[in-house]
Amino acid sequence: MTWKELYELRNTLDLEARDILTHLEDGDTEYVKNKVSENVTIYGDKLIYKKTTNQDFIIPKYPENKYILRQRAYMFTNDKKDEFLSIYEIMSGGFQAKRQNTLNFYYIYKEGEWLLDYLSEDE
Repeated sequence: MTWKELYELRNTLDLEARDILTHLEDGDTEYVKNKVSENVTIYGDKLIYKKTTNQDFIIPKYPENKYILRQRAYMFTNDKKDEFLSIYEIMSGGFQAKRQNTLNFYYIYKEGEWLLDYLSEDE
């Protein structure tokens, strides 16, 4: 994969991450179900993962839902290049923006499309 192709993938998955998060915040789980792998179940405001014993992801609530996602890193996480990670800082507070935490979007490439396989939040 060339650097240009990697950058195009990063842009595509960046838009996808923002779209998924927006639909989760709006409670549009039907839309999100088509964007996640079979390892993810959506239940209410949670994403539940079949492959991990880690805490399920609860959709964060930020004051007035006013925040900025700032992508800080992106990379393939294996040699086959069918797993991808995007890491975002969550900034909230308007002009006095402060970093709240990070969101980590893990994708897998399956049957010709990238699907969200795991979403986690770090402090």
